[in-house]
Amino acid sequence: MHLDEQRRPPGLAPSFFGYSIGRWEGNTLVVDTSGFTAQAEGFGFDRPSSAAKHVVERFSLSADRKHLLYEATMEDAEYLQGAVTHRSQWDYRPDQKPTENPCDAAAARRFATGE
Repeated sequence: MHLDEQRRPPGLAPSFFGYSIGRWEGNTLVVDTSGFTAQAEGFGFDRPSSAAKHVVERFSLSADRKHLLYEATMEDAEYLQGAVTHRSQWDYRPDQKPTENPCDAAAARRFATGE
């Protein structure tokens, strides 16, 4: 993510993860991502997406500062009739311990490279 840019550089090649520009709106981090390649499986959930996909994510802390509030709005005129918004809350859980399961490097590589 690029916090020091106002817009995507011209001529930038599309990529699996797109090109993200971040900015602060008060205490909310806004991440605006475009420049995706078309994907037969979209970005998961077995739904395709086009190179026109545009995603805006918002991250903010709750008033008690123990929850991260997340909102993502996706637009893709080729596959969606309108914007779709997902909201969730991530809880601060210092009592949680990392899993002891080893990472499957081959499976992880598929997601990291967009293969």
